[in-house]
Amino acid sequence: MVTLGRWFEATGKQKATEALDQLLALLPSMSRRQMVDGVVDVPSVEIQTGDCLIIRPGERFPTDAVIELGQTTVDEQVFTGESTPVGRIAGDQVLAGTVNLDGQVTVSATAPFRGGSFGRLLSLFQQARLSRGHYQRLADRDHGGSRLAQSCRRCRTVDCQQPSGDFKLAATDEQRIGGSGDGDASRCA
Repeated sequence: MVTLGRWFEATGKQKATEALDQLLALLPSMSRRQMVDGVVDVPSVEIQTGDCLIIRPGERFPTDAVIELGQTTVDEQVFTGESTPVGRIAGDQVLAGTVNLDGQVTVSATAPFRGGSFGRLLSLFQQARLSRGHYQRLADRDHGGSRLAQSCRRCRTVDCQQPSGDFKLAATDEQRIGGSGDGDASRCA
């Protein structure tokens, strides 16, 4: 049972790691920042709140932003699961990792790169990857119960009335009667 639980846990962690890698691949590595003297290609990690960015059709939004100029259709499936694209116009919010489908837009960043909603999504996946899975907790609990059963078999009586959940062994068979350890374990139930 323990091995099965560990296998389930390893499989779950592997899938979470793969999903995290796929999420990280959604964000573009380079972005076009609108400057006073023109458009400059910059690494997306340099994007800060308030930066003015140009997003072409087919590109993903590198960060959460508000559309300043233009209109487009956005595929938000990564967040909503809905396959139907949503129309966006000036003043509407767009989320990092979503796809600009058909119109060039100028947006104002409302969060730094990997910040905002996408950063929270990444954080949740990382927490899921690091946490213990349900099957691992189940296997640990079962394994702990086995140790309790072994302790009960060695003892003649157990004080099972402890409110804290701590079980105290009253006496082993050898201590109680100086015997061979063949005590009746039926009182341990």
